Amino acid sequence: MSTRATSGTNFNDGTDTARVGYESVTGGFSRSFFTVDWEPSMKGARVTEAYFYALETYSWSCTPKPVELWLTGAISSGTTWNTRPAWSGKIESVDAAHGYSSSCPDDYVRFTTTATAQTATDHGWPTATLGMRAPRTRSPPIPGRSSRPTAPTRRT
Repeated sequence: MSTRATSGTNFNDGTDTARVGYESVTGGFSRSFFTVDWEPSMKGARVTEAYFYALETYSWSCTPKPVELWLTGAISSGTTWNTRPAWSGKIESVDAAHGYSSSCPDDYVRFTTTATAQTATDHGWPTATLGMRAPRTRSPPIPGRSSRPTAPTRRT
């Protein structure tokens, strides 16, 4: 399940496009959340590598800007901008710009999630919820981007 929360609205409409950052056309900010199924029977296993990939299909320019992946609280069909889950801990920040033009075509953004996967495995979690967002600490705001998440990969 993924939920995109923008300006108080839930866009959990079955789309495979995740939006992150400021959208100058709408003047709104987007963040996206993903529930990743985990195998509780893996409890106690050692995770040697784990990654979360998102195919970035649009950016407002070819200038790389930061996008962050966080471990968050659970999401539901009622998740909105105003009822978003807690951001528990930043997993990684990656600078990326793909999908604006042929100079920076669509490409995968890779987040290293090994420590988070190990935590999920150590505790036997059935799911982990991840959130993608752009930091709001810069002026002007970080431009938006669109991505298609892919299944996380893990090795034990």
